[in-house]
Amino acid sequence: MKTVLNMLLISICAGPVFADVPADLIEKAEPSCVRIDVQLKDGGQRTGSGFVVDPVRKWVVTNYHVVADSKATTY
Repeated sequence: MKTVLNMLLISICAGPVFADVPADLIEKAEPSCVRIDVQLKDGGQRTGSGFVVDPVRKWVVTNYHVVADSKATTY
């Protein structure tokens, strides 16, 4: 079940991959999705997405390529 929920969160955060996902399920998962803004060491910028796994510790899961070579990251 945990794997299914993780895949659902990833698909919701990544975009409309599965058009047949029930709307109520999307409404429940969407608040945990975050936009990630990255300042790169070379002065550039990058944007990605992720999802919150621990709001108290402020832990967010994203792909490595989103935060690679980052100087500062906010979500």
